[in-house]
Formats: sequence, C-alpha cells, structure tokens
Amino acid sequence: MSRVTQEEAVRILRQGSERVRGLSARLSEEDRARPGSLGEGGWSVDDLTGHLAAWERLALQALVDWRNRRTPYVERIFAERGVDAFNERKVWEWRSVPRREAESQARAAHEALVGAIGGIDDEEWGEETYYPTERPRTLGELLGSVVGARGKPFGHADDHVADLEAYIREKEAAS
Repeated sequence: MSRVTQEEAVRILRQGSERVRGLSARLSEEDRARPGSLGEGGWSVDDLTGHLAAWERLALQALVDWRNRRTPYVERIFAERGVDAFNERKVWEWRSVPRREAESQARAAHEALVGAIGGIDDEEWGEETYYPTERPRTLGELLGSVVGARGKPFGHADDHVADLEAYIREKEAAS
C-alpha cells in the first residue's frame, strides 16, 4: 500500500464522503431504504451509510488501541478473515437506528476520524507496527487499510460509488 500523508488522507476521506452524500441526496427516503438496491450484497443506500460509518469508527478505535499499545481489534478481523461477518453484523445493528439519528452518527464518526487524522503528527503517522503481525506497517498505513479500498488507502467510500451511481441511473431511467 502506498504511503499517504495525513493531508492526503483527510482529502480522500472528505471527497469520498461528499460524493456518497451527494449521490444519496438524489434519492427519495423510500429509495434510500430499499433493500437490495446496491450490488450483490443486498444492501440499501442507508445500509451503505452505516457500513461506512462502522469502518470509520473502527479506524478511530484502531487509533485509540495504537496509542494505548494494544493490538488493534481490526487486526483480529483482518487475520481471521472476518470482514464479511463484521460487515453483516454492523449493517444489521445499523438498521435498528432511526434514519435521522443514523445520519447524525455517520457524520459524527466521519468528522471525528478526519479530525483525529488531522491531529496526528508526522512522527506518529510514520511509526512502525509495535505488535506482532503478518503485515507490518505504519500507523498511517494501518488507518488507510481500515478505511481503504484495493489499491486506494482511505478510499473506502469510493469503492461503493459505482454501485450507488448504477442504482441512481436505474431509478432515473425508470422515472
């Protein structure tokens, strides 16, 4: 994974979030809640919001764990190949949260992560893994992998944009 600066990480996270929010805003509340509207996972647009928030919270927890010299919980998810189970559990939890509260929680998680990353100094950002792991990396690389996509650290939101755009095209074509 390529090295990304804190400033680049913040820019990528903000742009991805703005893109998902902007696309989502083009849909009615009913269309946002429609199960099975995004990709093969059977998620709704609201589920996607929760999914992204869950991973941003996980990145925040990884930062807290790192600073407290605990092996970040996310490392266990990665090592046990438990990403799909984590995603499923978090989406189901998210569905029980009222929409307005869910949107508020998602924005808060995003802003907290962006703020936390912006507050990391260069030395800490570049610090190497202090715990045993098959994938040694820096703090910045760890956080980039938690909220990243294949080949794009911090690009998790961008990884879901194509499904969201396809759904919007389908809805607009049907109108």
